Amino acid sequence: MADFYTSVIGVIFALIASFCFNFAVIFQKKGLQSLPEINFNEGIKSAFIILWKYLRNRDWFIGSLLGILGCIPYLSAIEMIGILAVQPLTMTGLIAFIFATRYLLNEKIKSIEYIAIFFLISSPLLIIFSGIYKSSFTLNQILLPFLVFLIILIICFFFFLLFERKVKKNSLKSIFLVIDAAILGSLGVVFVNIFLIALKEAKIQLNFLGFIEILFGIFWFDSTHFFLFILFWGIFILNSISFFFLQNAFKKGNVAIARPISNCIYLILPIIAGFFIFNQRCDNLYLFITSICLTTMSVIVLSKFQSKIQFDEISY
Repeated sequence: MADFYTSVIGVIFALIASFCFNFAVIFQKKGLQSLPEINFNEGIKSAFIILWKYLRNRDWFIGSLLGILGCIPYLSAIEMIGILAVQPLTMTGLIAFIFATRYLLNEKIKSIEYIAIFFLISSPLLIIFSGIYKSSFTLNQILLPFLVFLIILIICFFFFLLFERKVKKNSLKSIFLVIDAAILGSLGVVFVNIFLIALKEAKIQLNFLGFIEILFGIFWFDSTHFFLFILFWGIFILNSISFFFLQNAFKKGNVAIARPISNCIYLILPIIAGFFIFNQRCDNLYLFITSICLTTMSVIVLSKFQSKIQFDEISY
């Protein structure tokens, strides 16, 4: 079990990352109001021209930058307290979103939403005192459960993608796209955790030469470097595809139903991975389960509030 001081610092890092990620969504959504949909049906060149327009949009660029900066405390938090504790904490950033829209739009917050905010504020304390700890293991030991988890999620991804292709209504397409984005994002979180483990085993320093070693790890011809190579590019590809799915879902319509579902998926799947793949445990399971239940209910309530906000009303 991590000592109390490490747990507290890890929770603080996770909260900082969560607030960065949620403010990133605010800015990106505002930027999307004046941006076209990214569509690969018109060719890769056309998609990259549109992507360049995204990068030149001030609000969208600020949002993306916040998302990237949030990765630094996020990775630190995972290293200190593990995925089992970090993933529920990433949902607390919804509090920042709610109060930001209250300030920017003068949106009324109902009593049930204040209760949800209170539960989310309580969640970090419950997680700290539940005594989550990380087990020691090697890459070879987690390979089988990881492959099983990966195959199941890939099947789910293509299942929802098939439904997205079949339905005609944009509102339904938006739901399936957001669910698929959440599945890919959850896989990205799992890849990040395994990447940190492989990085330790390879004993690679995080400097320029170390980055080159990771980037072209396949040419080192050993299993650890091969893992690093696959994981690094896997994180990049998964998050890129998830990003495109999410942006297109935002453009296709209201995500009032899809947003709570996707947030819950993004909460639950990495927690399952924490138990099933990384063998994390807690001293007080009941306290942890209570925290997850309160977090899930709060996420559903606040996600519904989040999805009804019309960002085109925001002005600075």
